[in-house]
Amino acid sequence: MNRPPYSYPETDEVPYLEWFGRDFVSVFVALPPFLRVIGHSRWKNGNWIPDDVLAHASRHPEECAVTWSEVARNCEFPDIRYVNRALRLTGSRNLAPELSAPGDTARLMSDCAARDIYPPDEGHSTPPMDLATFHFLTALDQPNVNIADHFGSDTGHMPISAFQDRADLYNPAQWWTDDHSIFATIYIDYHYTLVCQTAQSLERASPAQYFEGFFASETTNDFWGLP
Repeated sequence: MNRPPYSYPETDEVPYLEWFGRDFVSVFVALPPFLRVIGHSRWKNGNWIPDDVLAHASRHPEECAVTWSEVARNCEFPDIRYVNRALRLTGSRNLAPELSAPGDTARLMSDCAARDIYPPDEGHSTPPMDLATFHFLTALDQPNVNIADHFGSDTGHMPISAFQDRADLYNPAQWWTDDHSIFATIYIDYHYTLVCQTAQSLERASPAQYFEGFFASETTNDFWGLP
């Protein structure tokens, strides 16, 4: 199968709508829920979400979901931008020192541990978001999607029913519909997905009905989450 017809913006400075504007009228920044799973393997910064936690969340995605807004309130952050910045020093910790806030990351990790909450892995969705993706694509009458990894080199075709069963899910970093009305992508070091739509697709179903997040403005780029 051919490489993805679209790609994540080349630099953080490029506005999303400028990058995708030739093909899409909207870009929605979708936030994968954190996971609340009690009595399972502990998590520490630098590790992936444990397999037993993902397995439990796959069986009970809705009851495990914790929004970024709730996490912001728990940590007494002003808003979700601070959650994003705190997450950027987890995993690969690929964030320049002058843009980071180690104290906020420490607060996020401590509060999540105390509440049995697991942060999303960078470059990946979580089971509650996978389920939301299934419902979103169902509303749009899209039975299948094309998929690819972060580098666009491992491609395939997947029924959207796979989004309901994390055990069999390839967990694609990029996916797009056969009619090219929707494209979704997550950067390998980031924790949010960009959902791009044509006008006709957006008219049929808005991602705001299925995901926590916000629509990009004319100036929104990857610095939105670095207050």
